[in-house]
Amino acid sequence: MPVQLTSLKRFKAAIFDLDGVMVDSEKAHLFTFNQALSGFGIRIKSSFWKRNYTGIGSYAIMKDVFLRNGIKEDVKKWVKKRAALYQEYVESAGLPTIKGFHSIYALLKRHKVHIAVASGGHKPHIAASLRSIGLARMPFVGLEDVKHGKPSPDIFLLAAEKLKAKPSECIIFEDSLAGVEAAKRAGMSCIALTTTVPKNALRGKAALVVRDFSSRALHKLISSLMR
Repeated sequence: MPVQLTSLKRFKAAIFDLDGVMVDSEKAHLFTFNQALSGFGIRIKSSFWKRNYTGIGSYAIMKDVFLRNGIKEDVKKWVKKRAALYQEYVESAGLPTIKGFHSIYALLKRHKVHIAVASGGHKPHIAASLRSIGLARMPFVGLEDVKHGKPSPDIFLLAAEKLKAKPSECIIFEDSLAGVEAAKRAGMSCIALTTTVPKNALRGKAALVVRDFSSRALHKLISSLMR
């Protein structure tokens, strides 16, 4: 069972995942993977990407592509090359935010809720993404900061520590099953967005499931928690 929102002793901190929660980065990831793989004559189709690689880490994707195509190259080397292309893309083109994000962010700031990012991405990517949406000073933790990634709770616990908040004072915003499970293991309430995983798969696993941040129910909930 998920940690229910009613268990919040005090709503002090909001911790956001990044990709699929704050920013829509799938197009950028697909584009830069295809850039990196073009020398091998490989092009991943959008439909295949959505079905097989959405929410999966870069190393796992590159390894799978190489296995499928019989490529005997150093996976880590090509992951680094792809990472450089991704950062260049974000710095030049920017990333779109998930619908309603800036509105919910403003609401949280208005109520003086502490905010941080806890992402399974690499820290240079996180920093570039935050710069692209005008939030360069937002505190964050990334893959390099913890020994175990999601669904381990480590990354959320570290983010809460940075915000000087207890698990019972935090709400997590997530879009992946691994992230939702990590929130549960951290003892934190989780609100899940259906930007990556279908609603049916998230139901019963998160305290609340919404399409995106434009949800009226979500805005009412946040306001009610601050009374």
